[in-house]
Amino acid sequence: QFRSAEVVDAERDLVSQEISHLMSMGWILKDSLCQQCYMPLVSEHEDSDDLCILCGKVPALNAPVADFSKDEVSKEAGKRLKMGW
Repeated sequence: QFRSAEVVDAERDLVSQEISHLMSMGWILKDSLCQQCYMPLVSEHEDSDDLCILCGKVPALNAPVADFSKDEVSKEAGKRLKMGW
């Protein structure tokens, strides 16, 4: 699925903001990237599964995570672009 550079940049900004928020709550930024979107992975604890904010799933298990959805992130990125973000 093709996404413009502007949408990709907006998605990166949103992911960065969410990662910053999660890290302020004690989450861990991992030194690995999602194999689908190449965004950084995070985990709640050292022993918990890695999470990709953009893909909305734990890549190792390919299981959906209810709180995050790629479609929702893309829609929000589009809205923020229209607002001049």
